[in-house]
Amino acid sequence: MFLNLHCRMHTVLNSCKDACQWKYYDLLHKKVSFTVFAGSVPCGYNLAFYTSAIPSGAQYCDAQDGCTEIDFMECNAFSWHTTLHLSQNDKGGLPIGVSGTIDKFQQTGQRFIDLNGSSTEDVYGYGDAFLINTQHEFKATFLMEAPSGLITSVQVVLEQGSNRVGQTYTEPHVGYYKLLSDQLASKTNVLIASAWTGDMSWMDTPPIRATDRSRVHQRHRNQQPDHFVAPFSVSASHSETGMGVGFQR
Repeated sequence: MFLNLHCRMHTVLNSCKDACQWKYYDLLHKKVSFTVFAGSVPCGYNLAFYTSAIPSGAQYCDAQDGCTEIDFMECNAFSWHTTLHLSQNDKGGLPIGVSGTIDKFQQTGQRFIDLNGSSTEDVYGYGDAFLINTQHEFKATFLMEAPSGLITSVQVVLEQGSNRVGQTYTEPHVGYYKLLSDQLASKTNVLIASAWTGDMSWMDTPPIRATDRSRVHQRHRNQQPDHFVAPFSVSASHSETGMGVGFQR
């Protein structure tokens, strides 16, 4: 498996002057699993692992440029978003996860739940009070079921020990999965990892508890936002190839 690295405010490693030789993956009816350590990523930063449908030979593009994008993970120590983006006029996308706009607007079916059945809302965060404690490594799985080429279900599960949290997407309107299926059928899906900072209010609102936030930020108090070098990692496998890839900083 080949992973393109894209670090904003640092060297962009997947850019090219002429034709780009991207490595493509088919995602329909596939499972992408990855292990994550995000405990060193404070609020205001985004550790991302995603795919974008980039045409052969084209420059990098994502949902901001009108390319179909699936964010398997956009996260830090306190927040997690998984978002589906169609290729046209869909920059905001369809998110599920914890914190940010998901908690702010409280849309039914968007927030992660305890898949073991409890009613706790402390499903993801920094510390022992959370089912997924970002002080330690955990596993994430993105499963897109499309047995006949048409998406029927999209599910995300985070696991740590015996704890399991996640959510299954609710199709927002009839025909949404058909549109997404058609856009992914070209199989021009590039896997990308990035780490960046900027306006993160969409992911970090409502504010993180000050006591939790300070524990992570204490490690980075002498660093400027554009020089974030905290240790974090992502390693992933794709059900079609069975191969793995790692991304560490």
